[in-house]
Amino acid sequence: MSPTEAKNYKKLLSAIQKAKILHPTEISVLFVKANRFLGKDSIRKEKAQIKREIQEKIILEGTRKSEDKKSSEHTGSER
Repeated sequence: MSPTEAKNYKKLLSAIQKAKILHPTEISVLFVKANRFLGKDSIRKEKAQIKREIQEKIILEGTRKSEDKKSSEHTGSER
């Protein structure tokens, strides 16, 4: 769960709490679970994961671009 999803989840829990659909103890347990995803460590892990994904994407796109250049140079010299 991302921090944004956790914030939205907490908003939903507060609406459920106001409507008194669930027992207060159950709501408090769900709030604790949501807060677990809003801590500094979880946000740090989320940022690291995003950074890793971006780096992998850049590496893949970089290799594709270099392969495209090589193939276009190769096909251009044959003509």
